[in-house]
Amino acid sequence: MTSPLLERARYGTKPGKADHFLGFWLSLVIEGRGYVRASDARRARKTIDAFVADTAPALAEAGPEAYFGELLDAARLYFGTTLTDPAYSSTLFGLKRISNEELHGKIANEAASALQVIIDSNLETDTARRLPQLWVEGYLEAIPNGADELRRALAKRPSAFDAVGHLLDPLA
Repeated sequence: MTSPLLERARYGTKPGKADHFLGFWLSLVIEGRGYVRASDARRARKTIDAFVADTAPALAEAGPEAYFGELLDAARLYFGTTLTDPAYSSTLFGLKRISNEELHGKIANEAASALQVIIDSNLETDTARRLPQLWVEGYLEAIPNGADELRRALAKRPSAFDAVGHLLDPLA
């Protein structure tokens, strides 16, 4: 990463180097888990708007390719972690591991829920409008054979499917 502002936006200035881009995606996943009402979409919109505003100087300094590359990397990291995290891939307080098929379905449903809340939050900036595509690309890079599971999960969420379903088409 060559941009100091982009590195600071992603990892902060404290020694622990928390990944703020990963944290942003995680906050949208959490919003998606509880998404029921329009107020949930408004809350997600505030999260998105705050993130975009906070990271705007990094985007300006580093440029869109580097900035969106870091967001994509964080999405890929999130999905990669879900595949390997023992707590995420188990039930009954970690006593029983779920099958790979169940795990992939769980990840796809979570990805689709996050997509729905992102899309339903009525994204207004060009930066925010790129988020659904980056989320899907991160998912597909971490789970290369996961398009069918994500397509099935999106089929239950028409607004999200209409917005990003074409990204799952191999000819797109």
